[in-house]
Formats: sequence, C-alpha cells, structure tokens
Amino acid sequence: MKTKLLTLLAVVAFTTFVKADCTVTTDCETRTYQVDSVSVSYDGATVTVKDGNGVVIDSFSCEGDNVSSSCSTGDTGGDFNICDHLPDSLKPLFGC
Repeated sequence: MKTKLLTLLAVVAFTTFVKADCTVTTDCETRTYQVDSVSVSYDGATVTVKDGNGVVIDSFSCEGDNVSSSCSTGDTGGDFNICDHLPDSLKPLFGC
C-alpha cells in the first residue's frame, strides 16, 4: 500500500509539471495559460479561451483584429501521455 501511495503522489507531482504553456496574443494583451491546448474564439469585442476539453477558462474584452494562440511544452520529444507510464491499477484514477 505504501508503494502505491508513493507512486500515486509521484505521478500527480509529475503531471503537474508536464502541462504546456499556451499563449493567447491579442492587440490588447498577451495571456499565458497552464493547459495542454487552447481554442480561441473572437467576436470583435470579446475573446473567449477554452481548454482542450472545451471548458471556458478565460474571457476578456478586446477590440482589435489580431488574435492568435500557440502552445509549447518546451520539450521537442513529442507528446506525453501519462497513461503510457502508469501501472494498470492506477489507470482508472486518471481516466485511462
């Protein structure tokens, strides 16, 4: 039991550090989010930022034509999937 608890704590700590930095840049400001991916919609007055699951994580006013987003993990080794590194007993806890 102690090993499973320590493994779980290590996995949780590790997944905290593998989040990507996603940046949304507008004519008004630049904002950075600690999520895996973002999608941005803009209606000419309001910028709405959603995470990879489609949940709105931010919304702010900006009048301007330029809105862009980019994400970077700082690691060029490819995508990291936590499910590939978990023992079978812990996979259900992470939705694998």
